[in-house]
Amino acid sequence: MKNEAEYPKACVLDVRIDAVNIEAAIDRIAMELASTRKEYICLAGVHGVMEAHRNPHLLEPHWWRQMACPRCGSAIIRDRHMERVAGPDLMLEVMKREEFYGRTHFLCGGREGIADELRQTLEVRYPWVKIVGTYCPPFGATSPVEEQAFIELVNGLRPDIVWVGISTPKQERFMARYLPLLDTRLMFSVGAAFDYHTGRISD
Repeated sequence: MKNEAEYPKACVLDVRIDAVNIEAAIDRIAMELASTRKEYICLAGVHGVMEAHRNPHLLEPHWWRQMACPRCGSAIIRDRHMERVAGPDLMLEVMKREEFYGRTHFLCGGREGIADELRQTLEVRYPWVKIVGTYCPPFGATSPVEEQAFIELVNGLRPDIVWVGISTPKQERFMARYLPLLDTRLMFSVGAAFDYHTGRISD
């Protein structure tokens, strides 16, 4: 298994993006879960890169992460190591792969009830998957009481992975805010994966 520094990177409008394909991304995820670090992983699409370029304050969450996977792919970035790694696809790959059996998951995102519906869908599709909890973030600002309740919920469950399906750039800010406060190993921004896997949107 490679060390983090061995993976090639591309830089698009000041945002570093790892030149990975789905297999390299899975390898990196397994490496991070085997370490003692806490990290979050961004799925870097064109919209996210442009938001970070227009707002320098967003560069911090994009630079402070272990891996940014390329949603836009090698056709735009022109790196032979890179292929498109979409959030919905990456989520399913992690759920179904044998090397992640026994890992626990927490679903955070979507409108009221969607995370619970996604949990049921994934548990039917992958009976071995361990989804320990769900949470629907408020649409607007989170109150101190709501924030504390969320932190206590996650820390009581101690999931290995928190899947964040909100929107860019809100989900990147969300992970940068909460990773230091949560008892978890990895957080993933997967955008519309919650709606996609519950059939609300399609290709």
